[in-house]
Amino acid sequence: MKKLVVVLNVFLLSFFITGMAKESNQNKESVIKGKKIFESNCIVCHKKNSEKQVEKTAIPLLQSSSKYNFSWLVNWLSNPESYMEKSRMPSFHLKKSDSLAIASFLMAYSSDEYGQKKNIIPNPKLANEGKALYSSKGCNNCHSIVINDELGGPDIKKIGSKTNPKWLFNWIKDPKTYFYKTTMTHVEFSEHEVLALTSWLSQLKWKNMPISKFKQNDKKLIEQGKELTKFYRCSTCHAIAGLDEELNISATPVFNTKDKKALLNFIQNGITGTAMPSWKYTFSKNEINNLVEYIKSTQ
Repeated sequence: MKKLVVVLNVFLLSFFITGMAKESNQNKESVIKGKKIFESNCIVCHKKNSEKQVEKTAIPLLQSSSKYNFSWLVNWLSNPESYMEKSRMPSFHLKKSDSLAIASFLMAYSSDEYGQKKNIIPNPKLANEGKALYSSKGCNNCHSIVINDELGGPDIKKIGSKTNPKWLFNWIKDPKTYFYKTTMTHVEFSEHEVLALTSWLSQLKWKNMPISKFKQNDKKLIEQGKELTKFYRCSTCHAIAGLDEELNISATPVFNTKDKKALLNFIQNGITGTAMPSWKYTFSKNEINNLVEYIKSTQ
């Protein structure tokens, strides 16, 4: 009987130790994944003062007026998830008036000269050919016209409301002419093929998109947008025309909280009245949990 008890105790102890080791390994894996997310996104604001300037990795906004439809930009700033359910751009839950101001500033100060090829007119007769090229040339390996979190590139199901034919044509022809760090593959298309793709993509619209009008002479609104852009520290991720380079701040003390639930809430929902956005439409719940585990491991 005593031997049975000893054997049982040894078995339970072994099971307990194995469980603890497994949990420890899972936690280490979670911390590693969280660190990767932190260093790819959060570090632009949450860094030690001694750390060097972090390079901007988001798409530059120096030529916004060449690329964006003003109405699209206002809606995107107000509610990124309404255009793309999972986007790298976090949500600041901006009021429409603030989105109007920021969009006005970005459009007013940026260049509209992008693209060597001008006056691009989509040809509806080429749209089906463009759709076929999207599949045959492998564009669908990265981009989707339906929601697909497994693909690396953004979905394109509403891109015709986001931008214009001139930008699309020049971007497809050579993406690095717009953003040298883009991961968009340069494919050797003929100009006919680029026009076919542009003609198809231009038809992919955001139905019932709210419309806003850009008032380029409203200097007060534009300057208000400039101040809001500074407040929300948009230049930590984007290169922005008309905005003096700002020194990165250390927002690290926000994450010194010992309350895990509070930390989860900060990341998921942002902090009202601050430059801390909501990341719940960017990261999955599992990714946010990994991020929290990493932050807790640094305390």
